[in-house]
Amino acid sequence: MGDTSRPELLTVDEALALDVATITELSRRHLGSGQHRRMQLLAFDSMLAKHAKDMYYLDAHSREVLDFSGGFGALATGHNHP
Repeated sequence: MGDTSRPELLTVDEALALDVATITELSRRHLGSGQHRRMQLLAFDSMLAKHAKDMYYLDAHSREVLDFSGGFGALATGHNHP
């Protein structure tokens, strides 16, 4: 069975300062293996989304990445829908 220890709580500022490698390691340890694998398939282990709008994630360079994960478990209306 995986690591069941509870992670330390982070402040919002600490969470925003995390790098991709740290986020990937935390997701590997604390999310289910299926969720972590899906994040790898969508390349979230190699890019950091800074903002989300409509059907896109925007990376640090404002590059738009189409969000294909919105339909998993919920009806997608887009990010930041009015």
